[in-house]
Amino acid sequence: MDLEKIVKMLIECCGVEGWWPSNDPFEISVQAILTQNTNWKNVMKATKNLKEKGLIDPKRMYEAPLEVLEDAIRPAGFYKLKAKRLKEFLEFVMTRLDGDITRLRNIPMEDARNMLLSVHGIGKETADTILLFALNLPIMVVDAYTKRVLRRLGFDMPNNYDEIRKMLEKASPKKDAKTYKLLHSAFDELAKNYCKKKTPICSKCPLEKYCKKLI
Repeated sequence: MDLEKIVKMLIECCGVEGWWPSNDPFEISVQAILTQNTNWKNVMKATKNLKEKGLIDPKRMYEAPLEVLEDAIRPAGFYKLKAKRLKEFLEFVMTRLDGDITRLRNIPMEDARNMLLSVHGIGKETADTILLFALNLPIMVVDAYTKRVLRRLGFDMPNNYDEIRKMLEKASPKKDAKTYKLLHSAFDELAKNYCKKKTPICSKCPLEKYCKKLI
């Protein structure tokens, strides 16, 4: 089974339109940072706290005392570290983008990516999540779910993040943001519902007959 066919099947069986539960670019960017090393339920609790405190706004969050931000995002775990990362990100948004993350759309995507990667605490997965889901730019996001599914399907996995990303972009039926969003959601939904880390439900998995079951 080649990767192009697997990608097409994944999108058809498990892709979810409107998968990210927000349409606001700044809110999505904040959530992309908060979701590091935690589950989505906790991210949503932290998001709710931020909204209740009126902090889903670049200027207000930038000006908020660190302790206030820490308290709001406590449910997301590692709250002291993540609060500092958010402050670094906010410094970037306020000083280099005039408080508007969407200004990154006006420059070449690779340059925008490098700018995000220059912010302390933002790695490739987080940067690409912001580019794809917050800014609707055509770049694939690779996460642990992506790697798990591909490995169990028997694909040789490069060690380099960007090699995996480019491999998936090449295999994608279309090279646009909509398709990459569907593909990313498909990997995550398959991994969460069937291809679980410790107890995979292989008998109900839509790709079961193609899987090498490399646990």
